[in-house]
Amino acid sequence: MLAGLRVSDRLERLWVLYREVGVAAEVARKLGVSRQAVSKGLSEFRKKLASIFYSLQEVYGCRVDRFDLVKGFMVCSLDGLRMYFFYIPGSGIRGIISCRGKLYGDIDTIAAHLADSGLTSHAGIRGVRDVLEKIENGKL
Repeated sequence: MLAGLRVSDRLERLWVLYREVGVAAEVARKLGVSRQAVSKGLSEFRKKLASIFYSLQEVYGCRVDRFDLVKGFMVCSLDGLRMYFFYIPGSGIRGIISCRGKLYGDIDTIAAHLADSGLTSHAGIRGVRDVLEKIENGKL
């Protein structure tokens, strides 16, 4: 169900490049476009991602506890469960459910994304747990 929740390839590439360099002017220089075009594209990406996150919240009926449109994640709660959704370039939304300390979901795909994004230096489930802890402690 989550696999179809994606933004356009063009906006996705822009977002990935922005996350890598962190400055709209540098992204514009690399792409050969204006800074305003980059800002407009990033704004469009964030709007589409916010819409996707809102749709997930509606579908699952969960309470949104936190989201970050630049880093591409959302955290929700529902009846004692914690649900973590990540936007993964090339894949769209992927999720993990945490219940009583156990994690369920597309762990391998999310772990690879978190490591590739530089959000953790650990591989596999250890990297996922590292990032979830950072999110929960407000350090990400």
